[in-house]
Amino acid sequence: MKYTEGETKAERKARKNANKARKNANKGIPLIALPKPINYNGKHYNKIINHSDSVVITWVINNICTNSCSYCPADLHTGKNHHYDWNTAKQFINECFDRYGKLHFSVAGGEPSISPFFKEMVDLIYDRNGTITLTTNLAKSAKWWGKIASKMSSLGCSYHPEFMLTQNDEDLFFEKIAVTSKLTGVSIRVMMHPDYWDKCMAFYNRMKDSDLTVSVEIVRILDNFGIGDPFCVINYTEEQDRLLNETPQIRRWPKLPSTFRHIDRMSEIVEVSNTKDKLSYELVSGLTNSQNTNFEGWTCNIGLESLFVHYNGNVIRGNCGVGGCIGNINTSINWPTTSIICNKNECHCATDVLLSKEIK
Repeated sequence: MKYTEGETKAERKARKNANKARKNANKGIPLIALPKPINYNGKHYNKIINHSDSVVITWVINNICTNSCSYCPADLHTGKNHHYDWNTAKQFINECFDRYGKLHFSVAGGEPSISPFFKEMVDLIYDRNGTITLTTNLAKSAKWWGKIASKMSSLGCSYHPEFMLTQNDEDLFFEKIAVTSKLTGVSIRVMMHPDYWDKCMAFYNRMKDSDLTVSVEIVRILDNFGIGDPFCVINYTEEQDRLLNETPQIRRWPKLPSTFRHIDRMSEIVEVSNTKDKLSYELVSGLTNSQNTNFEGWTCNIGLESLFVHYNGNVIRGNCGVGGCIGNINTSINWPTTSIICNKNECHCATDVLLSKEIK
C-alpha cells in the first residue's frame, strides 16, 4: 500500500479501510461504516474493556405480559408463555454452565415472573452459583416477590405510565419496590413517554424524595425498541430532550444480608489517549440517553462474552442481533469462537455496551 505525502498513521488506516469497504461493496458484501470514536463530555473513546469473568446470557423467556405498552413490540406481549418446555430450558442452562463455568443471567420477557417455570429456573441458576438479574413490571404480589427476591442479584423494575391507571396502581408498585429493596438491589427505570411526561417526572421525584435504598433513572423510549424499523410515534419536545440528557440517575445502595450474591461486572472505557474511566451504569445511561453508542465498525466480543436467547428459543450473540441466529435451544447451537465487526449504528442495551469492543 502506498502512503500519501503528509498522511498520518490514522489517516492511512482509515484510507485502507475505505478501500477495503469499496472492494467488499463490489463483491456484494454490505457496507459497514468506518469506525469512529465515541465523543461524550469532551472525551473521545475508542475502546471498552470488560473485566468480568462471567458470560452474560440475556434470556427473553416468554412473550406474554400483563401490559401491552405502545412502545413495546406486539410480539412481546401477544404471544404465549413458552415455545419450549422446562426440560429443554434446563438442559440448555446446564450446558452453558458446563461450557463457560461462570454465568450471569439477565432475564426478561414479556413478563418473566408469570412463567410457570420461573421459580425452578431461578433455583437452578442460584444452586449452580450463577447470578440473576430480572427486568420486570412487578406483576406478582408483594408477598410473592418477598419469597424470591433474595436469590436475585438485582431487579430492574420498569415503570410504565400507560398502565398506572390509578393512584392505587402506583401505590402497589411502590409497595413492591419497598419490599424487594430490603432483599436485593433494585433499580427503577421510568419509561419517559412524552404523552405522560408529568406523571413520569412525578414518580421519579416521589422515588427521589423517598427513603428507599434504590436506583432510579429516566429512560428515553426508542420508536423502534432499539431494533428494526419504527413502529410507534415518540416525539420529545426540546425541553424533554434536554431533561433526558441532564436528569441525574439516583444511586442509593442498600445494606443487604451477607448471603447476597453480587454481580461480577466491571468495565472500563478507554480514551484515544489511553486514559481509562470506569464504565459505570451512570455513564452507560448517559451514553444511551444522549444517543452516543454508535459502535458501527468496531470489533466487538458479543458471542464470546454474551449470548441472547429469544422467546422462540433462537440464540444470537447479543441483544443487538449482529451476526444473526447461531442456533436454537430446541435443536443445536453453533457456539461462537471469534469476535465480530458491528454493523449497527446504535447500541441500545446496557448489557451490550459493557462488553469488550474497540476500533482496530
